[in-house]
Amino acid sequence: MSVNPIMKYSTWLCCAGVLIAPGRSDATVFRVGPNGDYATIQAGINAAIPAGSGSNEVRVQSGSFSEHLQLTQTTGTLIVSGGWNAQFTVRSASPASTSINGTANGRILNAIISGGTLDFSHFLIVGGRAVDGGGGLRLELSGTAFAHIHDANLLLNTVVSTANNYAQGGAVHAQLTGSSALQFDHALVLSNSAQAEAAGYGAGLYIYARDNSNTIVQNSEFGDNMTTADGLNSAFSDGAGIFAFMGNASQLSLIDNAIHGNQLSVAPQRGVSSGTGILMNCATCNLAMHRNRWSANTGGAQQVSLDLLDTLGTGVQATMSSCLIEGGNSGGLRATAPLESGELDLLNLTIADNANRGIVASGTVSVSNSIAYANNGGDASLAAGVASGNNLFGLDPHFSNPAQSDYHLRAESPARDAGRNDAPGGIGLFDLDVQPRTFAGTVDIGAYEIGDLLFRDGFEQ
Repeated sequence: MSVNPIMKYSTWLCCAGVLIAPGRSDATVFRVGPNGDYATIQAGINAAIPAGSGSNEVRVQSGSFSEHLQLTQTTGTLIVSGGWNAQFTVRSASPASTSINGTANGRILNAIISGGTLDFSHFLIVGGRAVDGGGGLRLELSGTAFAHIHDANLLLNTVVSTANNYAQGGAVHAQLTGSSALQFDHALVLSNSAQAEAAGYGAGLYIYARDNSNTIVQNSEFGDNMTTADGLNSAFSDGAGIFAFMGNASQLSLIDNAIHGNQLSVAPQRGVSSGTGILMNCATCNLAMHRNRWSANTGGAQQVSLDLLDTLGTGVQATMSSCLIEGGNSGGLRATAPLESGELDLLNLTIADNANRGIVASGTVSVSNSIAYANNGGDASLAAGVASGNNLFGLDPHFSNPAQSDYHLRAESPARDAGRNDAPGGIGLFDLDVQPRTFAGTVDIGAYEIGDLLFRDGFEQ
């Protein structure tokens, strides 16, 4: 029986979806840079690829490198990190200390991993370019492979496809099969693009996952990425920040991310587009989305900032909680779950100040403890059969300062202590500020909890 790597590596500390690697005192170190043993990162990787179950580490000195890296791994642990000083003893906390520039002449990292662990961190990935998927990074994970991409900045990477081909993953293209796993965290994914004549998907991050694979995206920022389909035969432009297609029994968790200023563009009257921030097609997957923020994502009037499309499959578990969707020039959230599927539970959401309808839901969906307010196309459209309870739709929730995108609740808010603690899907432990989700016994409606003792006594300033 295969074992999912996120469970297999039980020595990793797992808390709220985050994996923290223990130190590897047994690792052999390969040093790259002017003061190292290798002049290029590729040379260091070639020397360090594990031949067995051991652990090797490539330390890259601070500086600038222009490379197009190739990595094939079947076993062992390989750690590749930048930001090291000239003695290779101290690492900078800033990913910008070591840049890898693709000079718009090729993909920066192509990694094919069928087993073992890759830990890749502390790099600025800039100027990568590809014609299919993954202008910055392309990850093909299979078997029991585990990749941890973290503490990285991915800027100005692009995929440009022609004719009837698709452009997928301007910054990162990840494909997972088998029991493989990907952890992507503490990353800045900014100003990347996916441009195609036919269809463009996921200018920031594109995920294709199936089988028993597991993907976690956490504590990352996806901003100002642009997906474009502009040819004569253009069809789709979807998921400017993140596009995810999940199948079989795959798992996806998005936790504590910011998705802002992403843009979709499609040739007028030639194609369709949606998910200005994120589009997810979750066919028989398990989905968890907690404490994410969507802000000022843009596209056409019929689009939405978050599109949860066709959440299928008996027994599917899909939950979204304590999230904010605001300020888009299109709609807020569209959630569809066909009647034969498991349930999609939406709870403690705040959806406000979008240019079209706040929330549209149909199928086996439940909506609880949520606010939809000041959305120009109407606040909520729930089809027959959608379960709804303890929501505040179309009524002023008394936000603190919505003009400055502050959607916390004032003390006199009608949303205060008005939620349902036993809402379908579970309210979770924390609100969008990672503060306790309940205070004095009853959960508030919306993404934020009023939790300060002074405020609750009515002495707010």
